[in-house]
Amino acid sequence: DTAADSPVPGVLYVLMWVWVPLASLLFGPVWRAVNPLRTVHLILARMGGRDPRQGLLDYPAGWGYWPGAVLLAAFVWLELVPADRGSLPVVGLALLAYAVIVIMGALLFGSRWLDHADPFEVYSGLVARFAPVGRRRDGKLVLRNPFDGLDSIPPTPGLAAVVLVLLGSTAFDSVSGSPDWLRFVQQSAAPSALLGTLGLALVVGVIAVAYVTAARAGGRIGDGRSRLPAL
Repeated sequence: DTAADSPVPGVLYVLMWVWVPLASLLFGPVWRAVNPLRTVHLILARMGGRDPRQGLLDYPAGWGYWPGAVLLAAFVWLELVPADRGSLPVVGLALLAYAVIVIMGALLFGSRWLDHADPFEVYSGLVARFAPVGRRRDGKLVLRNPFDGLDSIPPTPGLAAVVLVLLGSTAFDSVSGSPDWLRFVQQSAAPSALLGTLGLALVVGVIAVAYVTAARAGGRIGDGRSRLPAL
């Protein structure tokens, strides 16, 4: 096989988009346990005589999961938009950029950066909240209602953005495979990558607007208010 026909990129996408979430759903946040970049960061921190939990700077609390949401959006864009997304050079460059951003961020902010910025750890950890196996406060593993884990998610900046990226990219994946979309792209004079980028952003934006509208409506119902929210 040539580099263009290599199955490696396809395997990577299937692994990160299907098997990691499935394993996380069944067994918990597996990517945190097997993440090779976490191991690299641990080695580098030990070599520098530093606690891997500590970085040169404190991780800003206001950032929350926003770095993870941004990097996750970049990953789904790579998977869904570029025509050459299956080529080894493109995938290799993307993996290199991902590794550099995650490792440099971890050295700067400590392992908390990995918790909040590594898109696959964020994704895996979120899906793991639905796992039927959980830990009690004493650390013992127990079977639980899969929805019980959602109650333990603290409200954190950027968490909703992660969910919206996941929902929006899944919706766009369906739209971009439809005959109408393919016909539109083929008949348009604009580059397909530009149309795909705008389409992905539009779908995520529509879902975000629907989410904000529903949240505000739910808040007004909950506190008895009927006035329109301020823009």
